Amino acid sequence: MALVFFVLTCIMYVSCGPRVKIEGPDKPIEINVNVRIDIYNHVAEVEEDIYGDDDDDDEGEDSSESSFLLRSLFMPRAYGASDDAKYKAAKERRKARAGQVKQYKKDGSLGENHKGGVSLIESDKVKKDKAYAGKVKKLVKEENADREIMFKLDAKKRGVSPDIIRQETARYWQDHTKPGQWVEVKKGGKWVWKRK
Repeated sequence: MALVFFVLTCIMYVSCGPRVKIEGPDKPIEINVNVRIDIYNHVAEVEEDIYGDDDDDDEGEDSSESSFLLRSLFMPRAYGASDDAKYKAAKERRKARAGQVKQYKKDGSLGENHKGGVSLIESDKVKKDKAYAGKVKKLVKEENADREIMFKLDAKKRGVSPDIIRQETARYWQDHTKPGQWVEVKKGGKWVWKRK
């Protein structure tokens, strides 16, 4: 009898306890990837403006008057280029050294890293020629400093973390590095250098 009383007491206790109701949301959960796509497109336009047409084989920037006019008229409006003087100055310095960056990438002494910057690659030329290695190191320092200025100002303007701009720049170069040049890619959970 005591056992039956105990079981009935337990059943009543459990049935009278508080209930937790779990329901799904009324509307589907939305994940907005438009921001990342917009930033990637902006990064692509900035990098292409600096380095010229990716399919160009010449080492300099495309400086034809018509393409300069098109870029200056439409790209700032379409992609919201910063009016900040620091941004413009950093971009102009990058344009001025674009030919060198292309040359160092072409000879295997420079690669695009996973942080949106460039890195020195220990090519044969770098190993054999200390003066040349010094020039590449200097360019790496200057290029990364100017990229960082642009990343921070772009991030502030768009209300995102500078890491997002860095990641999208790295992703752009992972997609657009030319065959035979170095780029840092993720393989087996680690970042590794690979010739494209």
